[in-house]
Amino acid sequence: DEAIALLQQKRYRDARRAAIEMLSILPGMKEASELIERVNREHPMVRVGVMQQSSELDPTSLINWPARRAGALVYRPLVQFLQTGTEGGRYGFALGPPPRLSEDRQQVLLSIDDNMSDTFSAFALSQVLLNRADPEHADYNPSWAAIFESVAATSKSKVVVQLRRPNVLPHALLQWIIPDTPQQVGTLPGKYRVESREENEISFAIREESKASGQPVEIIEVFYDDPKEAVNDLLRGNIDVLDQLYPADAKRLAIDPRLRIGSYALPTTHMLIPVSDHEYLANTKFRRALVYATNREAMLSGELLNSSDPDDGRL
Repeated sequence: DEAIALLQQKRYRDARRAAIEMLSILPGMKEASELIERVNREHPMVRVGVMQQSSELDPTSLINWPARRAGALVYRPLVQFLQTGTEGGRYGFALGPPPRLSEDRQQVLLSIDDNMSDTFSAFALSQVLLNRADPEHADYNPSWAAIFESVAATSKSKVVVQLRRPNVLPHALLQWIIPDTPQQVGTLPGKYRVESREENEISFAIREESKASGQPVEIIEVFYDDPKEAVNDLLRGNIDVLDQLYPADAKRLAIDPRLRIGSYALPTTHMLIPVSDHEYLANTKFRRALVYATNREAMLSGELLNSSDPDDGRL
């Protein structure tokens, strides 16, 4: 009754949570399963378990994974990395088709789709590119300034950027968020906006103009500081997705027919760098010896992947 009352009040998150709690007590309870299905029909949502909270929103960050993960919901960068490729990667352009390079690789050719040109003209894009190369401007980007020579808007929808020297992937440097201005607000918004923030949950609601059939209207990040609790909640249905798994957990869960384990396009590397005043660790020769003495293969195959101890690989 409580779950039904919450659903009638359109408190969908609370209604779903109550139904899941009923299923944890009575796993075969038909009414609870039907209620969850009804919530998913009326208010499709995805609950994502995360190990790092997103205090910032930056879809271009390479060093802050939670900022990149959540930022991709809220913002669209001007140029976005899509996947690896033979020449360093494939990139998408938020305003039109992917950027093209001249044969001598000294020009970047940008085309704006007709349905975007009224919102963001070639002149406005040219000004953004100029500002990023101007040391006096707040948006100055030294990496872009080092290769930038000039820019020209050859038409309402065409921009040509002249580079100082040939460059393999100059558009990789254009992974910027376009800030709002008094004249243009939300120029390149993502499909979602931040709806609410709680201590351990952040809710992202879909923007009206982005609604589409079958697409979640709400995505909720649920923070966990205990990976065991996160996996347990995944198995009992309290969350739908886990953004990352420890290798030992991934191998164990891969045999569960209810779950699907995927991988990211690019792996992440984690390093431990000893910083200490201890006389041994302060000695560069000892630290070098430590590097040589570390049996990486045994750590990977024995501890991370093939250990029978579920706690291995978590440190």
